[in-house]
Amino acid sequence: MKQEHKNKIGAANRSRFTKSQDKHLLGRMVALYMDGKTLGEISAATGKPAMTVYRWVKNSGATMRKVGDKHRGRNWSAARRLHHPETPPRDPNAPRGYEILTQRALGSRTISTDGYVLIHVGRQKKQYEHILIAEKALGRPIPKGYVVHHINCNKQDNRPNNLLVCSHAYHLALHARMRRHPYWKQFH
Repeated sequence: MKQEHKNKIGAANRSRFTKSQDKHLLGRMVALYMDGKTLGEISAATGKPAMTVYRWVKNSGATMRKVGDKHRGRNWSAARRLHHPETPPRDPNAPRGYEILTQRALGSRTISTDGYVLIHVGRQKKQYEHILIAEKALGRPIPKGYVVHHINCNKQDNRPNNLLVCSHAYHLALHARMRRHPYWKQFH
């Protein structure tokens, strides 16, 4: 498109408000809008489409209201209150969002990829059930370098009498000894 055509189009757009009646109409629209009238009411009063009213008022620099501003600061009518009953105030200590999901999940059991039972113990925290049970039976945390061994080799049998707390070296020796015996084949 040539520059002279662009200039003509720009001039045509700029000459929209050259008529005094359009300037007067724009002033009236802005005044009605500032008085709290809706775009639909202004449209009915001026005979211009609502989108034209919106565009003219917005381009004039007036601050546009949000949809809910009509009700902001006023008491609700009985009909509106019927459909939107008041909610009781929320307890500030009550859990919100992910914490609610976490509380629902606390204590839930899942099976890990290596076959052990996992217990959900906190916000994005899971622990092996056999370690929790062994620590409870001992009455203290398992010392560093120690592991929990399942006596019957069933990773999901977490009864306290099936768990043995032993050092890592003893655990390796125990598994080496178990592999040498014929009953080991039934487990692996």
